[in-house]
Amino acid sequence: MICALCREEKGKLIDSHFMPAAAYPHVRGTEETGSGPPVLINLRRKSAIQTDRQVKRPLLCSECEDLFSKNGERRMGHLWATASGFPLLDMLNSEAAISKGERFDIYDSRLLEAGVVNSIFYFAMSIFWRAQVWDWGYDGDAYNRALGQHYESKFRSFLLGKTELNNVLLFVNVNSDLDTSAIMTFPRSGRVGSDRLHSFSLLGLNFDMYVGRKISSVTRTPFEFYNTQIMFVSSDLKKSAAFKKLAGRVRTEVEAKGKLKANPANKFNHSQRP
Repeated sequence: MICALCREEKGKLIDSHFMPAAAYPHVRGTEETGSGPPVLINLRRKSAIQTDRQVKRPLLCSECEDLFSKNGERRMGHLWATASGFPLLDMLNSEAAISKGERFDIYDSRLLEAGVVNSIFYFAMSIFWRAQVWDWGYDGDAYNRALGQHYESKFRSFLLGKTELNNVLLFVNVNSDLDTSAIMTFPRSGRVGSDRLHSFSLLGLNFDMYVGRKISSVTRTPFEFYNTQIMFVSSDLKKSAAFKKLAGRVRTEVEAKGKLKANPANKFNHSQRP
């Protein structure tokens, strides 16, 4: 029983959630649609099912589980989008807005409370690290251990509070459309130009991370201009090319199964796993 984070032998490990347990109720259906289980869309298997299954496994000792909670997850639960509102979006618009555009708004993270910014950054790093060390078993590893052993070690040291995390930039796109905020996607990685992009989404927040000493100057420039490691923008997810592409694939490639197939008229929130 070795804790994946502190690497110490423990008598018992916690059955750790990959995504926070507190997030799952918010990807369920609304009262208007019967409050049913979220829809799990698996693009690799081209299937869609309704399920309340939560992804978890023994991973951390109680001390490290508490570290993740107090440094990231606990505050995130008061920031992400729910049916009753979106606290982080309200906070950004009232405290940190610097540019309002036709397609997206830009914010200065330095104007937000440091504790909020640090918690968001820590939380995102913890999810990417978990994707690196997680045993995906039958589900398969969609992330493909993209962080690599070198940065797994760097991230682990940061999450333990031992070192700062250098050569990492985080771009947070906040969804201004509450109708499409109840989405959860697990980490994935791919190339964007010369950069490798690591991404996941949770309840109105899309996290895009760039890692390495060779991040392109195009990517680095706005972070250097604002002298920050984390940047925030907001935009309407429903109007984005990525969302339209995903919706098109779901309509043409994905087959409903189980109860979802038996009731094709059912309205649902999408909880998509790559």
